[in-house]
Amino acid sequence: NNYFFQMSYLLEGIERIDVRHGDNRLHSVKIYDGDPTPICNGDVCSARIPVKEITYKYDDASKVIGAHIVYLDSSQGDVASRDVTLSKMEDGQYHIQTVVDLDKDGKVLVKSEFKYWTMARWHQVYCFQEPCPEPWVEYIVDLDSISRTDADGNVLSKITNIGPAPIAGYVSHTTDGPGIINFYQATVVLPDGTEHKVAFKTLEELLL
Repeated sequence: NNYFFQMSYLLEGIERIDVRHGDNRLHSVKIYDGDPTPICNGDVCSARIPVKEITYKYDDASKVIGAHIVYLDSSQGDVASRDVTLSKMEDGQYHIQTVVDLDKDGKVLVKSEFKYWTMARWHQVYCFQEPCPEPWVEYIVDLDSISRTDADGNVLSKITNIGPAPIAGYVSHTTDGPGIINFYQATVVLPDGTEHKVAFKTLEELLL
């Protein structure tokens, strides 16, 4: 798909960046499926409607980023919007912690909780001349599982074994047809213990 992204580094209601309002951080994104240039017929122009809008809020004290995603098409079925929470972890990067799916009335449909495993790798430099570099630790954070519940906390599924995978042997929800690369795999475990292997290209596709 030929997507266009319109990104804003201004807080809502701010029309210019100065020393009070400029923080060099992304605050909103509009995503268009095609060229967003308005279509004009003479003096009459019709604006292009984005398929998705994302707004961001930053909490520097707790090192948390909140993202609110609004879907203006029907790509996510009954999900009209999502609230995503990211927090800074041991590796210094921001990772998704929770995703809440909401319907058009703002009611919760599904809550997804992300679990990670963290590995500490120590590096020691051996040298024969002072000063020697101090040992340092490298943290590796990787996604372990996603637990999904409904609005009342009832378990819907648990997604495990998430990682890169070949297409062969996996069922994809995509309609792009054969020959697609850069897929990921996961195992979806239902409450009765039934397991389904799936392939996906994006997290949104996995959470459908």
